[in-house]
Formats: sequence, structure tokens, C-alpha cells
Amino acid sequence: MAVRLASSPAMGREVNVIRELLESTPFYNAIFAVEKLFKKPVFGCQECGMCILHETGYTCPMTCPKNLRNGPCGGSQDGKCEVYPDMDCVWCVAYERAKLLGQEHYMGRLQAPVDWSIQGTSSWVNHVTDRDRVAYWEVEPLKELDLVRRR
Repeated sequence: MAVRLASSPAMGREVNVIRELLESTPFYNAIFAVEKLFKKPVFGCQECGMCILHETGYTCPMTCPKNLRNGPCGGSQDGKCEVYPDMDCVWCVAYERAKLLGQEHYMGRLQAPVDWSIQGTSSWVNHVTDRDRVAYWEVEPLKELDLVRRR
């Protein structure tokens, strides 16, 4: 379970101190450096500031040339990207990974659009401080769709 800090007088001075500490330059830079060091090579992180790796089979959807966060464009063929035919469709990869992990049901959530004002910032800090404010809308769970399935 993730901890989320919200700024509110009712929550007390301690929570606001923790928030300020997380957002202070030395701590923030250290946290963001570790995040980039880990997420970029492992997941291809594009530093959108609103990470949803846990929703997409640990595949960064922002590696899609069209920056699609809610599934494939419909132009992929045989699991290949419409824009770059030599590249696997990010969403085909995400679905296959989620399926292997037994987490394909997460891919049925409609994701909020990226807040581009926080691009290039730490998604870890944004999550804890509630700066990402991700809202989910439940939609019907995905079935294995022809446009997602590899042939």
C-alpha cells in the first residue's frame, strides 16, 4: 500500500514537514537520480512524472511513438508498431507481460491524461505528495483483442 501525503491543516505540521523535506533540492535530486538509474534501463522510462508501470505489465506506455496511455492505436499489425514497423507494439508487449503476471485486468482501467507540466520530474515523489493526482475510471476488463494479440 502506497503512502500519499496531502497538504492540509488537519493533517498536522509533521506531514507538511515530510512533504517539504521530500521536495527539497538535495533529497529530491537524490530520489530522482535513483529513480532514473533504475527505471530508465529496466522499463524504458520516459519520465512523464505520472508512472503507471504497475498498470501496464511493467512496460512504459510512453515509449509508444504516439504517447498512447490507454491501449493500442489500432494500426499495429502482427504485434508490430504502425509508426516503426521494426518495433514491437508497446501495447502488445504490455498486454503479454500483464497476462504473464496475471495482471491483465489492470489494463482495463482508463488512465488519466498526462499532466505535461510535471514531465521530467520524479514520479515517486509526485505519487507520495499527490502531485500526480491520477484518477481511474473503471471500464470493462480487456479481453484478448485481435489488435493486441500476437499472431
